[in-house]
Amino acid sequence: MKKAETVAGKATRNSYYSMLASGWYLGSRFLLTPFILHYLTLAEYGLWSLCFVVISFLALTSTGLESTYIKYVAEFHARQEVERANRLLSTGLLLTCIASLVLMTGMWLGMGLLLDVLNIEPELRGMAGLLFMGTGLVFMLDISFNCFGRALDGMQHMVLTAKVRLLTSFLELLLIVVFLLAGFGVFGMMAAFLVRYLLAIVINMVFAYRLVPGLAIRLRYCDRPSLTLLLSYGGKMQLLAIINIFMSTFDRLIITRMLGLAATGIYEIGRKMPFTGARIPSDISGVVMPLMSQLQGQGDMAQARGLFVDSSRYMGMLTAILFTYLMAVAPWAIQVWLGDGYQEAVAVMYVVSAGKLIHLLTGTSSAAARGFARLGWEIRYSVVNVVLCLVMTPPLAYSLGLVGAALGVAGSTAIASCYFIVLTNQFFRISPREYLRQILHPVLVCVFSGAMLFLALTWLLSAASYGRFWLAGILAGAGLVQVAVSLVLLLVTGGVRAGEKAWVRQKVLGVMGAKVADASAGGAK
Repeated sequence: MKKAETVAGKATRNSYYSMLASGWYLGSRFLLTPFILHYLTLAEYGLWSLCFVVISFLALTSTGLESTYIKYVAEFHARQEVERANRLLSTGLLLTCIASLVLMTGMWLGMGLLLDVLNIEPELRGMAGLLFMGTGLVFMLDISFNCFGRALDGMQHMVLTAKVRLLTSFLELLLIVVFLLAGFGVFGMMAAFLVRYLLAIVINMVFAYRLVPGLAIRLRYCDRPSLTLLLSYGGKMQLLAIINIFMSTFDRLIITRMLGLAATGIYEIGRKMPFTGARIPSDISGVVMPLMSQLQGQGDMAQARGLFVDSSRYMGMLTAILFTYLMAVAPWAIQVWLGDGYQEAVAVMYVVSAGKLIHLLTGTSSAAARGFARLGWEIRYSVVNVVLCLVMTPPLAYSLGLVGAALGVAGSTAIASCYFIVLTNQFFRISPREYLRQILHPVLVCVFSGAMLFLALTWLLSAASYGRFWLAGILAGAGLVQVAVSLVLLLVTGGVRAGEKAWVRQKVLGVMGAKVADASAGGAK
């Protein structure tokens, strides 16, 4: 029993800090944008955004390697195979250093062509070249030396790496403010970016040598078996990354081609909040994957099955509350954000949120597939998704316009997601009845509470006119109400386990006991 509690405790603690780090980053950057635009011209801000478009393509060289580090460091250490972990990390570091040198040389030699392709104005080409090379160099350093941070993740030290992300992100924000106030402009943004990543690399390296048992990076440890492992598992992860990039851009390409740039802008508005919100529950998947690898290395399938059910359950509840809330408040949320006149974006937000809700139920399926090196499951799911998207989206966009395009993407993703869930449920021998009781029951309860919230807001907000400030406050309060109503409905319908009730009771009594103790201590003084 103690072992189960240890695994559950790691998953809970790691998830909490990972979501906190992601939430802080997303929120702080959202709030910082108006300040940045005050000190940068639109052209400079556009160039800064283009830097991350270039980086996204450079990132394809490392996506698979990062997952390989996490999965196999966890598995090798579970089997006490420390030398194999060292060989894997040493080989990966050498491989990424060589790849980074080649990529940066290629970018430098091909900079003129890149600037031509991006149609950069002549007066901005010098600035653009420096920004692309500078941010590219920082990112290449990060993907080369992130083996230390990912080794920490593989050893279940995700709380530490999340705290490093929080610290360095906060420092970057402060430096951006200082450098912009000092008049450094967009190069100040690049300097803050450089400091953030260099500091993260150094901190992760120091802690990796302290906390990863027997860690040793040596050139002589580089070997062919480790290279084969990096290229085989990592290569499949690269394929999945390419498919994901295609899926994240195909809808906008179709909309631009068939409906024009204005429709693409409306679509981007409608998908912005759901896609931003999806990053928070997705952190649970990243936490579960190394735990799955560790349990595989220990041969503990019973624990792995329990972890899969529990993480699916909690990720489903979090996702359902978040996305039914987004659907319930969509018309007023966009009004608060941008004002009136974006009704078509509201419809897109409904469709995208519903599709994301179903899609995120596969988060623990992805973690299991990657943790158990069953990437064939995820590749089959991704291929089904791509084929359905290609078949469904163009005709729906042609017949129903912008909403039809959104329906095509969301519908294909939802169907493929159900297929993926069935695959992993069969592997863990989870019956439809158990899946309904343990996972879908809480999800459906949260969906019902979201529907109730929508009806209540429609009645309340149609009765009077509110300013944007007051409307934002009402929507924030509505979120808290939905959480409370969902919890009550879960209790009433039997959606809360006895162990979960005991955990909540223990936490409440602990808080009350602490307050009583503080009051007694204060009285004694």
